[in-house]
Amino acid sequence: MAVLEPHGPSLANNFEKVIGLARFAERYAHLFRRIQLIRKQSSKAGGEGYVRLGLTSEVVRKQVLRVTSSPRLDAVFAQLAAH
Repeated sequence: MAVLEPHGPSLANNFEKVIGLARFAERYAHLFRRIQLIRKQSSKAGGEGYVRLGLTSEVVRKQVLRVTSSPRLDAVFAQLAAH
């Protein structure tokens, strides 16, 4: 099973929802193959693509749980998201 959450950065409550998903992953990650937060974003090459934060990773979850604002979540995506 997998939880794949598409989530746009323009939503006002973006980071609160992500923290909720990270807390869910803390408890239930062992039951899922993937728990991912997915964003569409522009690439440096000029196109658009999707990036993912894998919340089954304890390293990623710890960073997400420290997020206190949407700009901070953007920074976590920039640092840890996989293409």
